[in-house]
Amino acid sequence: MLNVDFALRSDRTMKALTGLTRAEFQQLGPVFGQALSEHVQSRRADRQRKPGGGGKYRLDRVEAKLFFILLYVKRYPTFDVASVLYQVHRSPPRRWVQRWLPVLEQAATAYRTTRNRSTAMSPPQ
Repeated sequence: MLNVDFALRSDRTMKALTGLTRAEFQQLGPVFGQALSEHVQSRRADRQRKPGGGGKYRLDRVEAKLFFILLYVKRYPTFDVASVLYQVHRSPPRRWVQRWLPVLEQAATAYRTTRNRSTAMSPPQ
């Protein structure tokens, strides 16, 4: 399984794998987490059974989910390659992409908007 903490030790590694620096990844993390929780809540609204059934998630931290989807967008590994990297069958990476790509798009939009607002309010140098 890929170790996010190991990748976060180096800006060079993070840029190579995700296209973001460590600081950018850390800033995007909470925005992605918020978008992810909103997405999960909207999916649970029409749920028939109680949550908790089924297999446990391999990617349990928000950082791991964000790292996976950024890696996918940057490097575009096949689902067979992703299954080897994350030690799962090839179907979970496919589902992860289907679920988290729209969440990443929403988070990136919110992140850009927040970043532009803070840049616009800072004094010129």
